[in-house]
Amino acid sequence: MSKVVYAIFENGVFRPTEPVDLPEHSQVEFEPRVLDVAKDWPTDYFQRTAGALAGEEFERPSQGELPKRDSW
Repeated sequence: MSKVVYAIFENGVFRPTEPVDLPEHSQVEFEPRVLDVAKDWPTDYFQRTAGALAGEEFERPSQGELPKRDSW
């Protein structure tokens, strides 16, 4: 199987930016290539990410009351 997987390197770990269909503990081989995000990043990345969250239930937390000016 050959597939391009986009990932972000954080804290010494490559974190895929989208789900990867592999069994747990699979060993893979890859050659890291730093992307020029403006040029190389998939143009529909935001739409795919936002689309993946479209069906999620979301409850906006309450922000409470703003403090009164005299209480500063």
